[in-house]
Amino acid sequence: MIVEKALITVDRGEEEPFERAFFEAAPLISSSPGCHGVHLYDCVVEPTRFLFVIGWESLAAHEEGFRKSPAFAEWRKIVGPYLGGLSELAHDRPVDRP
Repeated sequence: MIVEKALITVDRGEEEPFERAFFEAAPLISSSPGCHGVHLYDCVVEPTRFLFVIGWESLAAHEEGFRKSPAFAEWRKIVGPYLGGLSELAHDRPVDRP
């Protein structure tokens, strides 16, 4: 499994509109083949910072599947106005210990 993490900072006063947009658009991601869950976290000490975490079966499920689908364009239309504050995007995988 691959974990996509994105750190976003929104303008002050845009926290609730961003949350509404994110949850409106979340089904577009969660219904994508290979998606294992979509989660949004807000920062306790800095309320304009958010972390979203999406589990993917593989990097290809995200990059080749979702990102090249019509659902991505729709997701981008809904959430895109807030993505100017994207400061980090990473794809990580678990490390299995021997």
